[in-house]
Amino acid sequence: MKNKLINSQKVEVLISAMHLYDTSIIKNTNIQSDVVLINQCDIDEYKEVTYENSTVKYLSTTERGLSKSRNNALELATGDICLICDDDENLHDNYEKLILKAYSEIPDADVITFRFKYPGKKYDNSIKRIGYLNASTISSIEITFKRKKIVESKIRFNESFGAGSVYALGEENLFLFDCLEKGLKIYYIPVEIGSVKQEKSTWFNGFNQKYFFDKGAWLDECFPRMKYFLIFYIIFRFIKLSELNFFSTFKYLWQGMNANKNKLSFKLFKQQITK
Repeated sequence: MKNKLINSQKVEVLISAMHLYDTSIIKNTNIQSDVVLINQCDIDEYKEVTYENSTVKYLSTTERGLSKSRNNALELATGDICLICDDDENLHDNYEKLILKAYSEIPDADVITFRFKYPGKKYDNSIKRIGYLNASTISSIEITFKRKKIVESKIRFNESFGAGSVYALGEENLFLFDCLEKGLKIYYIPVEIGSVKQEKSTWFNGFNQKYFFDKGAWLDECFPRMKYFLIFYIIFRFIKLSELNFFSTFKYLWQGMNANKNKLSFKLFKQQITK
């Protein structure tokens, strides 16, 4: 019965990228299932093509922001299970089979997160339910979900967070928090489905003023009641990596928390406090 369930379902990959000229990213990331490809570029165009027996929904758009891109992908998706993908990863050949097998073995799961081969990233070796604290450490590429459940629950990515948005990080954690708040069940399983290439980030420029400002806004959005305690956890977690001293790190985290109330960017907040 489980094999019939696996065979009847489809995985659809949701991938966001910028300034593409063709669909070569599908081969480069080793996508072997249906895919929704969002290309943020300088034209607005939609087309559907076939790539090695898979359906590719290809949306070129002049809109900007990673969360906006992922919301566009959600609207176009039709697969049973969706996998979030970035352009700096390489999926294992059997990723679709591994994902469908996981959902057949954990039928009450609405969201399942997986392992990726990533230098420095440590994973647990056992299956576990994911709560708020664990959800705050998960990366977007590790996330899969039942599309119908996400759509029915009206869950979307927060467009104030993520690369190209007001605050350049944390959109995947807010997505998972929304899932938890609406009663969806999230699991982690210790199964690797791909690897991440070590390429330069489009948004990360070091643990600097902007990073901690955005992190403060994220902290305010994710943990409005616990933020005053967690701010010190963030400082001590990143103090050896920070380009700033203890007090400056605290300062920019605090400013970010305050700025988030009015969704003020780092630049606008600095202009406001210097008037």
